[in-house]
Parts: sequence; C-alpha cells; structure tokens
Amino acid sequence: MTFYRDLIPALRKLGCEISVLKGSAFVHGAKTYENEGVGVLTLETARYHKWQEEFAHFAMFPELRRHLAAAFALHEQAAEGDGFDAVEVTDWGLLFLPWVIRSKAQVLVQLHGSTGQIAFQEPAHRRAAEGVFSLLLERTALAAAPHLSSYSRANVRWWQTVLHRPVNYLPPPLELNPAEFDEGSRANKWISVARIQGWKGPQVACAAWEVLGEDGPRLDWIGRDTKHLATGESMDASLRKKFPDTWGRKIQPIGQISPREVRQRVRAAKAVLVPSTWDVFNLAAAEAMALGKAVVISEGAGAVDLVQHGVNGFVFPKNDAAALAELVRHVDKLNPEELREIGQCAAATVHERLDPERIAAEKLKMYHRSPEPDVTQVSWLIECLLSDKGTNPLEFLGALPLKQLTAYAAQRWVNKVLGRQN
Repeated sequence: MTFYRDLIPALRKLGCEISVLKGSAFVHGAKTYENEGVGVLTLETARYHKWQEEFAHFAMFPELRRHLAAAFALHEQAAEGDGFDAVEVTDWGLLFLPWVIRSKAQVLVQLHGSTGQIAFQEPAHRRAAEGVFSLLLERTALAAAPHLSSYSRANVRWWQTVLHRPVNYLPPPLELNPAEFDEGSRANKWISVARIQGWKGPQVACAAWEVLGEDGPRLDWIGRDTKHLATGESMDASLRKKFPDTWGRKIQPIGQISPREVRQRVRAAKAVLVPSTWDVFNLAAAEAMALGKAVVISEGAGAVDLVQHGVNGFVFPKNDAAALAELVRHVDKLNPEELREIGQCAAATVHERLDPERIAAEKLKMYHRSPEPDVTQVSWLIECLLSDKGTNPLEFLGALPLKQLTAYAAQRWVNKVLGRQN
C-alpha cells in the first residue's frame, strides 16, 4: 500500500471509485479496514488454502506454490475484475499472472519488483531452480500483458530488454508536507533508511567507511535485519564478521523504528545515504529529498532518476566504495548554507516530479490507453500450470536414487533432533 498512499486520494479527486484487495502468500485473513476513505479487503485464508491444494504438484517449489496460490485466490476473490473498468496488479509474487490469462476488465501490471528479479539479484541457497522457473514464468506472462508500467527508468530498460516490448515509465506520487521541511542540518551525522539486505548496499557503505577510517562521520542505519539468502545467516551478523571495525561501531544499526521517528532522525541528519546496488525505486530517498535533505545515492537505486549530481543531491557508481568515500568527504566539507540550497532544490524536484495530482492524471490516461486483454496468447498457461493436478505432490522424488534419499532423510532427522536439544 505504500506506493499507493498518495495516489488513491489524488485519483478520487479525479472522480475515480476505487476498491483495494490486498494479499499475498504471507498476507491473508485480516479484517476489512479503511485507508484514506477506501475500503481494503484482504485475501481470504480459506480461499488461499484451497488454491494451495490446487497447486500441490508444485511441492518441490514451496515458495512458488504459495505465490501461485495467493495470486489465483485473489483473482477469484476479485471475480476476475467483474464490474470494474480497470484493474492494477503488481508483478511481485506473480500476483499479475491470472489476470493476464483471464480478466473481465482492462489490466495494468505495475512492475514493482518481481519475485524472479529478486531471485536474480540475491539467489537463495538451494532454491536457484525455483528462482529461474519464476523468472521464466514471469517473462512468458508479462510478454502477453496488455500494459506495463514501472517507477524507474532502469527497471523500464531492464524489462524492455527481457521482454522486447514497450514499458511505460511513471514514478510514484509523494505528497509534500511543508510543516516537516528541514531548514538546515543540526548534526554531523549521516543516516540510511533501508533493510539490512544485500541489494540495499550495507556492505558498500561498510567498505567506504573503512576507506574513510577515522575521518568517516557517524552513520546510523535504520531498518530491520534480514537473512542472507545464499547462506541463511543474519545480514547483521555477517556484516559484523566481515567489517568488525565498522559495522556496529562507525556504522550503527538502529533497527526498525516508527515512521515518525524516522522522519525526525532524517531531519536532524547532515545527509542521507542510499547505497543500493539495485532498487526498482527507493521511496526513502524521495522522502528524504522531500524533507530538504542532501541525498547521496547510488546509480543502482531507481530514485536516482530524481537526482542531478551536485544540484539537488549527489550520485556515485553502484558498488564503488572508493567513489562513495570520496563523495562523503566532499559532502562533509560543505557548509550549512550549501547543504540547505541543495536540500531546497531536492524538495522542489520532488514537488514537481512526484506531484500526486499530476501522477494520478497520467495514471488515469494509462488506464484508458490499456488495451483489452488478449487471453488467446497465454490461455494455454493455466492448463500447463495445472496439468499435474491430482497427482502425488511428492511424485518427483521417485526419480531420485533411493540411497541418496535415505541418507538425506536420516541426516535431516539427526539435524532436527539435535536442533531441538540445543
């Protein structure tokens, strides 16, 4: 809902009636609630479990099975869009998939950051085949989607290369609150707002701060810890091992805090660092610019589209710790008036480029331009996905050597028993 926070009120001003259906493999069963005066329904748990059984033959790919179940359950719960002029769906979790196969309304797929892309950016240990299958499934279905849009030019280029078809560019809206605008830095402290996750770039920040040595300013990293998908280890723990003199010392992980406290800390910081190696957008960067802060951002972050180097922020090549360190030294030498001028330019950019009313008007044009779904292109896909329905979900194990299966089962049993004892 974050990217629609300021879009929904602007669309309603244009006379649009909006309904929201929220859900995923991890979100279902919550009560109906209101957001900005719009009712938000949540995926029904019983319906989700019913579709999990429909995809039981995907037991070898447990996460893919959950995503498929959620996508088709939401599609069914929404009555395939019956009664609506347009339906907007996201690519994450394959939620768009059934809408491309069958829809009673025009469909716009918002390329927000797909499951296959995430698997490509950070392959999960022992789940590489699942990631590849997801990406191929996405490519097949998105190639037939009526209309595609994304928040950043980099993501537009990526999908155009993969799909060999046009993708529309439209950044997300962001409402400015003048009362929160920063009038000047009050601390010699930097801040990053992001999960502690590989593609968010904490390792790049650590490497840069090691180059800076004792000259490096204090950097607070706000955001929850995640598991390193390749190893299953906590990213926080991994960074402490790899950068013992930096992570937890010069760079302080703060953890997850309230949005209000985040804004307070951003306003008090000297500069905001966005070292992402990949992002479809990066709302934290845009919000910092809206608060009048100087943002130092990697070319890997989608929000870099908003930044003109040296005018309303600063840009460095992704994964380039040496370039980042040099840029930190430069920004640290700027006086308060120079930082204030850059921050004012940043806020003006957000006000112009991410104006909710302008974005909503463009979005409405996209809905009107969206062609009717051509289901004949991928009508075969549902038959393919459900072709083994009713078979034993563990049937694929029959193709594996019994000796290996027995050894693996025994080792798993030992690990489970020892894990309980510990």
